[in-house]
Amino acid sequence: MNVLWPVVDLHRGNNQLLGIMTIAAVLEKHGHRSDVVDASPRAAADMLRKRRYDILAFSTMSVHCRTFLRLNRALKKEFSILSIFGGPHPTYSPGMIEQEGVDAVCVGEGEFAMLDLVRNL
Repeated sequence: MNVLWPVVDLHRGNNQLLGIMTIAAVLEKHGHRSDVVDASPRAAADMLRKRRYDILAFSTMSVHCRTFLRLNRALKKEFSILSIFGGPHPTYSPGMIEQEGVDAVCVGEGEFAMLDLVRNL
């Protein structure tokens, strides 16, 4: 399975990557691939065109939630891909599963939840 992680301010050295990289390490250990991309519609769409991804994964704090939801909806218009939202916002607001285009949410730590997801797809 291939997982694509759009990240806000990718090139500014933010701390979003710690959780993503921890999950990616667990996935990689079990034979899966994760890539990180800037959360711009153009950059994410370009990555989705270059490689077949099975999951579009977002790790989001509340401050970035609307940005990621807009990006997810835009990408799903062009690509058939499962999207999952994890991180602080979905953990404390799991009702976001009701948002248009959100296929799944991860509540709490995501390392083994993501591994279970990719194993069962």
